Amino acid sequence: MKKHILIAATAALSTSSAFAEGLFDTSGEGAGTFYAGVSAGQAEVDCDNCDSTGWKLFGGYKVTPNIAVEGGYYSLVNAEETVAPGVDAEVTASGLGLAGVASLPVADDLELFGKAGVMRWDAERKVTGFPTDKADGTDLLLGAGATYMVGDNWGIRGEYENVGGDLDASMYSVGATFSSL
Repeated sequence: MKKHILIAATAALSTSSAFAEGLFDTSGEGAGTFYAGVSAGQAEVDCDNCDSTGWKLFGGYKVTPNIAVEGGYYSLVNAEETVAPGVDAEVTASGLGLAGVASLPVADDLELFGKAGVMRWDAERKVTGFPTDKADGTDLLLGAGATYMVGDNWGIRGEYENVGGDLDASMYSVGATFSSL
């Protein structure tokens, strides 16, 4: 993991100064904007019968018009199933994510974005008659999506996010955002 961070930092520092000046220009419209939102959708985790409705609460800060820092709470899985008479199984997984978000306006009210960061997650499995099985970890968080602004401050956001590594979860979601423009 440290090797990947070192490679990413070296690549970021070795970009041209012209690119860096444009990307980190804090004088453009949208820089200094706080935003928050809620999303819900289909969550999938690498286990049998663990797909469920997932949701998240998120917030961020646009450092420049095209670069933001975003954090959120994710409820990825909350699945219950009766596996035999008198035997129930329940699986839950949730986490806290932190990511950098790069956006690109493609129309007046529409922007595409990509994100990369990390998620600290906890998962738990309970089966009637067995000890509770718990796991946690920190894995890579990647995502992509689009935001359509329906007013000066309100937007509709759709995205796909994946948590790789030990958790191996993904979520397709649609939600609403509010920004402090």
